[in-house]
Amino acid sequence: MFFIKLFQEIKDVTIPLYKILIPFIFIIKFLEIVGAVDLIAKVFEPLMSLIGLPAAVGIIWVTAIVVNIYAALILLVNLLPFIDMSVAQITILAVAMLLCHNLAVESAISRSAGVSFLFTVFFRLISAFFVSWILNLIYTYFNYLNEPFVTSFTIELPQAGLLFWLKDQALYLFYIFIIVVILVTLLEILKFLGVENFLKKILVPPLRFFGISDSAMNIIIVGMTMGLQFGGGILLKILY
Repeated sequence: MFFIKLFQEIKDVTIPLYKILIPFIFIIKFLEIVGAVDLIAKVFEPLMSLIGLPAAVGIIWVTAIVVNIYAALILLVNLLPFIDMSVAQITILAVAMLLCHNLAVESAISRSAGVSFLFTVFFRLISAFFVSWILNLIYTYFNYLNEPFVTSFTIELPQAGLLFWLKDQALYLFYIFIIVVILVTLLEILKFLGVENFLKKILVPPLRFFGISDSAMNIIIVGMTMGLQFGGGILLKILY
């Protein structure tokens, strides 16, 4: 009975998630092909100085925003030998990427959950810029983390060609399925052991302070532990 329920849970989580992910994989590839990523990067270049970053790293953050954070990290590691950056600048870039990445997919998931697509996009972009700007002010004022950043490794860039891209996306979707299976299984085990209820008791008081009701607790736990991309299917299942 446990495994039948588990299989149903995995199916209910995976199918809605794939309905969002698969179309956006092709939309994002189309944007790359027509040069939208490079165009957005040029718009971002003058804004980089506002948060204390070289104009050249604008393409890295835009890649995180439009494609995903993994592609941006590969690009970052390969560009670092040609760009002089301090530890503070790398920290600011990492925070910006953390707060605003994979925007199209995650905003689409948010929209399916009832939050405006445009609101999600603008809120995350503005929040990332604001936090990065504050960090830059702090690091500059206190002259903190100004030593040069040095990396001792590189990551091989993905192979060019549509066939290799399709193979990579198929693996990407397969890995998401495996992650969903693991996460759903862990959640069911945590429910059985009573850990989920324990987490709810811990989180209820601080979340009530922000006006979040007890009924939203499952959504909060999924969002905090899995994020929007991997937890998106579970969020949609909880809501609908």
